Amino acid sequence: MLPTTRKSAQQQGEKYYFTGKQCPQGHTSKRYSHNGVCYDCVMISNKRWYDKNKTDIEWRKKRLFTSLMNRAISKHIPFNLEYSDIEWNTTCPVFGTVLQYDLIDGPYDNSASFDKVDPKLGYIKGNVKIISHRANWLKQDSTTEQLESIIRYMKEHNEHILSIT
Repeated sequence: MLPTTRKSAQQQGEKYYFTGKQCPQGHTSKRYSHNGVCYDCVMISNKRWYDKNKTDIEWRKKRLFTSLMNRAISKHIPFNLEYSDIEWNTTCPVFGTVLQYDLIDGPYDNSASFDKVDPKLGYIKGNVKIISHRANWLKQDSTTEQLESIIRYMKEHNEHILSIT
């Protein structure tokens, strides 16, 4: 149960408190103990800001970079990149398709994705490229030999099927 006053929430180290009273916008929800602001008002404001900025490509790139950094830190993957270290190419160097930085409901096949050239090294300078999500997914943890085996298999079987038809 949440405290009922901001002061008691702060004393108890709680992030929220609940008074049961409406905020000026009419919401009856918990409030933040550090500033007394209504939780629902903050969520509405955040969504409005996000909807306004989600198609801003530079903002999306910075968000992708920050997410990568946070993921690397939480998974203890080596990380020493700066935003300026990334070559933000417009096409996938694997497939030549146009990379999409502005989609938020993805990832989609052409969504931009960070590739560790050598996965053992982590996200370090010179080891990270932007490729499509599809290319990165196919590459994932495969060795060159495994990918070459798949290509050989596909070529052999496609030629066999073409000779039958």
